[in-house]
Amino acid sequence: MIAKYAALFRVGVQSSLAYRFDAFLMVISIGVSVLLQLVLWRAVFSQSSQTLVYGFSFQQMVTYTLLCNVIPKITRASFEYEMAEDVKMGGIGRFLVAPISYFGYRLFAFLGANAVNLTLALVVILVASRLIPFGSVSAGAHSAHLLAFTGALGVALILNFLFFFLIGLASFWTVEAWGVFEAARILVLILSGGIFPLEIFGSYWRNVFLWLPFPYAVYFPIQVITARLTTEAILHGLLLQVVWALLLGVVAIHLWKRGTRRLVTVGG
Repeated sequence: MIAKYAALFRVGVQSSLAYRFDAFLMVISIGVSVLLQLVLWRAVFSQSSQTLVYGFSFQQMVTYTLLCNVIPKITRASFEYEMAEDVKMGGIGRFLVAPISYFGYRLFAFLGANAVNLTLALVVILVASRLIPFGSVSAGAHSAHLLAFTGALGVALILNFLFFFLIGLASFWTVEAWGVFEAARILVLILSGGIFPLEIFGSYWRNVFLWLPFPYAVYFPIQVITARLTTEAILHGLLLQVVWALLLGVVAIHLWKRGTRRLVTVGG
């Protein structure tokens, strides 16, 4: 069984390496997005009489903007469209009798497909944080933040998978789920802090959002690497990440079982 999932992981890695031009386009899209957002933030800061806007200096906002564009791209999931096609065309039926779960198939293919970009981006971020420290901390504390960030980014990858696996399961209850997918993607991106920091919503709503799973996919890892959190806050955040991953995993498997009971396939 382990060998089968390992093979799926390798196929995902090979697939990502085969489409190197996609990686090039991803870099271009990140660069354009960062540039446009920095132009906007430069205008906001120039019109403000305060050195801090939403609790961020301009340099901190530059760092946040860069990271909030990189992290969603390297943990991106788009397999929900493939799930919809599998449900619609009946392809999902073969997994009901195959010696491999559909959840495991999607998970390991997703991890493999994101492994290369995630590793490269992690190396770049860690090297950059050494050359240009993202936060004013001691060398020992800085190393601890880098370690915590690596762990947080790993769990963020799992959370992102679970978000979109759950979204993909909507295909069992809707004939055409494309609109649901796009609306959900935008909502997840905003609530995760993938466009701008959650401080923009005000302290009340920021604290409310922090009890949801979404900020732990983007916002929390950025707060860790930029040293804006205490050690206690980092440990609390890591714990919540793991708890949410476990809860969402249980919900995903439960809804998968309910969805497959609704599934009717003809032929093979």
